[in-house]
Amino acid sequence: MKIIWDARSHEMYPVATAGLTSGTVQMINEISKGLAARGHTVHVVTPDLGHEEQRAPTLWYWPREYFPHKADVVVMTMHMDPNPPFIADTLILATFGTDPWMGPNNDFAPAVDAYPVFSQCHQDLLCTNRPVLPEKCHITGLGVTLADYAWRTILDDAGREQAHEMHQDGCRRKVSGRMLYANDPARGLWHVLDIFDLVKKEVKDATLHVAYDFDRQFAAHMWEHSLMAQLLWDCKKRLESTPGVRNLGLLDRTEVVREQLECQVHVMPSDPPNVGTQIHGIFQMECAAAGAALVLSDREAFPEVFGEGAVILPVIGTYWPEQERRIIADDYATTVVELMTDQTKWQGTSQKTRALAETHTWEHVVDNWERMLNVIRGK
Repeated sequence: MKIIWDARSHEMYPVATAGLTSGTVQMINEISKGLAARGHTVHVVTPDLGHEEQRAPTLWYWPREYFPHKADVVVMTMHMDPNPPFIADTLILATFGTDPWMGPNNDFAPAVDAYPVFSQCHQDLLCTNRPVLPEKCHITGLGVTLADYAWRTILDDAGREQAHEMHQDGCRRKVSGRMLYANDPARGLWHVLDIFDLVKKEVKDATLHVAYDFDRQFAAHMWEHSLMAQLLWDCKKRLESTPGVRNLGLLDRTEVVREQLECQVHVMPSDPPNVGTQIHGIFQMECAAAGAALVLSDREAFPEVFGEGAVILPVIGTYWPEQERRIIADDYATTVVELMTDQTKWQGTSQKTRALAETHTWEHVVDNWERMLNVIRGK
């Protein structure tokens, strides 16, 4: 089967070249590579190449100035091209959100044969917000590369090789008391800082690493007369002054993996600011692959995707029916402290998260894509 993946409009992160990546970029590259490895001919059209590159026997990357035009299947990323330069029998819209552009009056929606989605939550929100038929949706999910989280030699700051114990799942030893946040600060960084302050009272050597371009986000809001600006000003002061907190800024892929491997407990009390922006949680799944315990909010797809593999709590400030009260930062902090100080409990949770990640590999995602292709093409 000949497949063209149209990623020309995806300019926020590099698709074909090195640099800061995203879940969408990983999706494009991993699925294309996986389908090519199974004998399909795959052409990826990107905005960040100057000439074509053949990366496997049946896998090519092309610049947007010139590329193949005919295929059996065309995959568009997020938005429909009103004047697509492709000829194909089958059209797939790979939307990584719930508000794709499908023409001025959704005119192009009937032309789409399939929508691969990350979760049932993703499907439900997509079908609610757009004229998308549920029978055209196929839950394909997102994946992790387990090999990234196998044992490797790690050097300390002075370049010396460090000795680490090995967990039975192959991950390097965790840094005791380490928390990790690597997402848009608008998703609740201030809650994480509140939780960390409380954890620090009980776990004296606790540390919090923040791996994100916080400074860029702060600069975009700093002079606004808004609650978000006030919250980010507070976060900035606390990032700069709280003992045990390190603002790492932007990290490359290798550095992100290192941080995930060192993280003991990943806390994400997220209440996404926009509907449909938490329809999976690929970073959380990667932390699971690294054997970190997960403490997550109950918003959007988190309960569906992570289920019994994580501790799921209501969003801070919302009503908690089980306790007949509003949930507060102490509830998250209590859970984190228990995981950090009770080795048996932490090991059991870590093993569950790793087992969950082993069922969410890119190999499984490619299986789902092949199944979807066979269904829509009547094979």
